[in-house]
Amino acid sequence: MNVLIFRWLVLLLLSLQFNSVCLGDDCLAPRSYLQASNYDEYITVTERATGRVVSFKTIKASELDYNTRMSAARSLNRWLKNGGIHVNTLKVMIRLLEDNDQALLSKIYLVLSVDNQVEGWVHSLLDSAYIMEVAPWNRKDTGISQKYEGLGAELRLFFLKDRMALMGKDFFSPANLQRISVLGHRRERDNIFKADAITPSKVLAYIKEQEIKKVFYLQIHLSI
Repeated sequence: MNVLIFRWLVLLLLSLQFNSVCLGDDCLAPRSYLQASNYDEYITVTERATGRVVSFKTIKASELDYNTRMSAARSLNRWLKNGGIHVNTLKVMIRLLEDNDQALLSKIYLVLSVDNQVEGWVHSLLDSAYIMEVAPWNRKDTGISQKYEGLGAELRLFFLKDRMALMGKDFFSPANLQRISVLGHRRERDNIFKADAITPSKVLAYIKEQEIKKVFYLQIHLSI
């Protein structure tokens, strides 16, 4: 099949996923994304050194066994030594992992590599905001050679779809939209969403855009 035709078919199929559900004046909520089976627990990134596509599983910290929890705690300590941004949060997460606090660990998703290194995390521990971060060695601004590319966008996409599947229409409540608004970069001016302008349609447009980018990304790197 001609690659261009294939890409147009992909765009069409992705567009058809978004069947309208009215939310007040905003009628862009996709029915299919309000179902728990619609999101993928794996995220796909590129290994910078080789250009190889790698898939990592996102897993709730409460589901880790003892050895994996201890490996994750040690990995987060490495974050602290290499320029981790949310220092206080990292220290809390290390303590939760060491204490096996199941209730709070269930609100944390970790992205683990095959050797149980934490490559990224996102949590819903706060009532006011969702917080995420990728490892210092996966960022471009640390002076460390970037190991994996694209992890931030993939983790954000995963978490938005996870929350949507879990919360249904409550995902688009004003309070939850405010929590989403800080799920961006560490500098406010670079946030994906602006707190004073975030709407359901903008969140959905972002999700759809990232889904399309992911398909094209895999086409390029896997030579589909």
